[in-house]
Amino acid sequence: MSKSRSIFQFGPFRLDLREKVLLRDGARVPIPPKALEILSVLAMAQGGVVGKDQLMDAVWPNEFVEEGNLSQQIFILRKAVETEGSKYIETVPTRGYRFAGTISVLSKTEHLDQSFVAAEAITVVTSLAVLPFTNLTNDESNDYLSDGISESLISALSKEPTLKVLAHGSVFRYKGKDADPLTIGKELGVNVLVLGDVGYEDDELIIRTHLVDAIGGWELFGRSSKIKDEELPSFAQKLVEDIWTTLRAGAQREHRLTKSHSQDSEAFRDYLKGRYYWNKYTEGSLRTAIDYYQRAISRDASYPMAYVGIAESYYRLSTNYLSPRAVIPKAKAAVLQALRLDATLAEAHSMLGIFNLRYDWDRESAVREFRQAIALSHQYASIHLRYAIYLVSQHRFAEGIGELKVALECDPLSLQVQVAWGTFLWQMREYEQALEKFSDITAMEPNYYPARVSQAVILASLGRFAESLVQIREALKLDDSGIAKGFFGHIFAISGQRLKARGMLQQLLEERQQNYVPAYGIALIYVALGETDAAFEWLETAYNDRDELLTLLGTDPRLDDIRSDERYLNLLRRVGIDPMRS
Repeated sequence: MSKSRSIFQFGPFRLDLREKVLLRDGARVPIPPKALEILSVLAMAQGGVVGKDQLMDAVWPNEFVEEGNLSQQIFILRKAVETEGSKYIETVPTRGYRFAGTISVLSKTEHLDQSFVAAEAITVVTSLAVLPFTNLTNDESNDYLSDGISESLISALSKEPTLKVLAHGSVFRYKGKDADPLTIGKELGVNVLVLGDVGYEDDELIIRTHLVDAIGGWELFGRSSKIKDEELPSFAQKLVEDIWTTLRAGAQREHRLTKSHSQDSEAFRDYLKGRYYWNKYTEGSLRTAIDYYQRAISRDASYPMAYVGIAESYYRLSTNYLSPRAVIPKAKAAVLQALRLDATLAEAHSMLGIFNLRYDWDRESAVREFRQAIALSHQYASIHLRYAIYLVSQHRFAEGIGELKVALECDPLSLQVQVAWGTFLWQMREYEQALEKFSDITAMEPNYYPARVSQAVILASLGRFAESLVQIREALKLDDSGIAKGFFGHIFAISGQRLKARGMLQQLLEERQQNYVPAYGIALIYVALGETDAAFEWLETAYNDRDELLTLLGTDPRLDDIRSDERYLNLLRRVGIDPMRS
């Protein structure tokens, strides 16, 4: 490190690398030499992740030491510099450590008195949120552009391992809201925001982008660009590079937007439209998304993210609206093509993992793909969520909750992750805690269908049947799905309303003649009615359908009455769940 950048200040501390001393409010802090060296390495990395091997090589060069030595020195270091209100040393799971917070690099004069003449405060950027760009075209049909640019930035910047970038679920809750950047930064727990808007002028796109310090409120970067439609893909790539260069003080870094996205402007636009409709979650919008992704591929057959989009859309249609056997093979073919085009796509490995788990019942292959996805990009909340679902299906609850915690670090406002957490608590038979979790979710988002359905199921588990039936009816107003109706019939049966349960059962059997209805829900009604043979017939049908709800088989409290049956144990083995854990 140069002489002019040998001193760092953070909070009340001053670290002098030349003198090898740490001061707190001018007084020397007693700290072992190795802990001080670790602090020096992390400070010089200025927010970048330093791997465990790197730290050990730097602090113990040419020595063989156990990793436990590093953990012990990190513990000592934290005891020396951290308090309840200030955390400076952040653990990055499976990767290493980094310095978190605001640090000042102090410049030292070369005069004899060595007095300090300047101090430059630098926000060490460890976390960032890309807020939804504003559509200024006065045409809602252009929302795909403003949303798409935001998502492209999130996707590309998330591939940078030294930067925590919040996921779509958290940031898009601010769409259309006029909130103060400092307030948003505090709510999201990030220190930098990317803001922007999109408009048209003389048939050219006007894109304004601002990089704002969410702690101090000042602008770090601002740009207004006027581009032709065909320049959109290259503009998006250049914008990512410029943001990165600004964040890392001139450092150059090649991000992978170009490789994973098409440089054909029309294909890129079709992809953005597909993503826009995919985010709406309805059956019709998912079909529209597939149409746009296929249009993108017809323009550019080597477009890997368009294939991933097709796979994700078919997966969302599966079970909810269409038979898994009808759509998952198409989804899997698309994701395998994406991996042939780009084997480094974390999104594709994650999707392949969920297909291996929930369609092929191949848990070993699923785990391999999940771990590969996390190794490629640990910042995607959905990857950690899917891995957590696998862990909980195997009764590895503590590990599953741990993965959810990582997912929430990536996407702290994600309703999907919160619902999974509540569901895991229910599977653990922690009904009161689960109900508290879902009550919070529905209070925050009353129209979030999965939370309504889950809350009804948990209330029934607590024997609060009247409240449960109110919740399930509210859920059916939001989405009249076969899954919810199956749960509805089960609640009728366990609450003693057997005639109504049989009425719902008959309705589902008739609907299944015309449209896909998950067999798992029908089986649940038969279990509650005490008709075990019929229940197993429908669980077998669910197996043949490749019903993804069978992932719940080992942990679903509603199946407790049939767990001792040999047919249940046999089915567990066939869907890749260890009977010894269930």
